[in-house]
Parts: sequence; structure tokens; C-alpha cells
Amino acid sequence: MGVGPSLSSRQERSQGRHLTIHSSRSRFAARLHPVSPSSKRILVRDGKGRKDRLTILPDRLVAPLQRHLVKVKELHVKDLASGYGASVMPRAYAKRMPHASKEFIWQFVFPSNALFHDKSTGLSGRWHVHKSTLQKAVKRASKAADIRKRVSVHALRHSFATHLLQGGCDVRRIQALLGHTHINTTMVYAHIVDGLQLAVISPLDSHGGLGGS
Repeated sequence: MGVGPSLSSRQERSQGRHLTIHSSRSRFAARLHPVSPSSKRILVRDGKGRKDRLTILPDRLVAPLQRHLVKVKELHVKDLASGYGASVMPRAYAKRMPHASKEFIWQFVFPSNALFHDKSTGLSGRWHVHKSTLQKAVKRASKAADIRKRVSVHALRHSFATHLLQGGCDVRRIQALLGHTHINTTMVYAHIVDGLQLAVISPLDSHGGLGGS
């Protein structure tokens, strides 16, 4: 079994994954059909709490994502010509549309370089890249930035919520973006932001004390 060609430079792909997850909280195993660069929205299927939700696609990622998807399409066409090109579909869809697995919209946004063949189903194609790929990239980035604490992929979710609150986004909107069932869960981030805003220097200290002498 062959290995597919590189979709783009390793650095560009790694940056794209980091920005997408930090800015959108989209799943690393995202398929093509819920991603809409033109409307700047991503539909997250079966996300937190096993619910669907819409999240945002940043302006700065629209053009890089469109370039990336062109390369994914080219790779898919080559796979089809070689007898591959199938994607493992959700069970309910697979039963209703058994031949749809080779359609482009069902392919993964970040396909694996390795091809697979499943003897039990007869499918041959590409799975998504392994989650450890992103975990290792985050670890390398935190080390390069000299962050002296444990940094995980999940920390990007917390960063996303915190920055939205600092930017004035309504907490109910953040609740919807994160997929929280209860507002109290989201309010934890509000308490974090309140704590950060208190981390300022008192005017009494910054102006040299009372009266001056």
C-alpha cells in the first residue's frame, strides 16, 4: 500500500491545525461537508455531550483552508484512479447511502498519508491523521515558546473561551460555541477573566505613594 503525497508543507499544515482548533474548536477528524469557508462556519457533528453545534471559522484561515482543500481534492482524485478513495462513514449514513463513501464531501479535511483496506467492509481509502500528530505538534510548540507548564490540546479550548470573554463576547454565545449544556460550566471562564482583570497595578503604587515628599 502506498503513502499519499504531502498535501502542503509540514509547517503550513501544522499551523492550520493549531489555528483551526484554537479558533473554532472543530474536531481534528472533521469531514469536508460540514466545513463552509464561504460562510465562515463549521458544523461540529456529535461534539461535546454528543450534540451538533455551529462554530466559527476565522477570516485568516479561509484562504489557507481553501488552498488546502484543493490539494485534498487532487489527492482524492488520484486515490479514486488507484482503486481507493473511500471513507469510513457514520453507521447510519453507510446503511442509507452505501456508495457515498467515495464522494468527496465525505472525505476527511486532514487525511492520513497512509492508505487502508478493510477486508470486512471492502472499503479502501484514507482515515484522518492520528490525534497524536496534533498532540506532538502542541508539545513542540509549547517547548519552543518556553512555556514552563503542561500544555495540552484541550488547553486551546480554554484559551479560545477566555479570549472570547476578554473580547466582550456574550457568555451565552460562548456557551453555544463550546457546546455546554449548562451556563454554569461556561461561567467558570468568566471567573478566570475576572481574576485576570484584577491583576493590575494599583495607582497608589504606580504614582509613588501618597502625598509625595
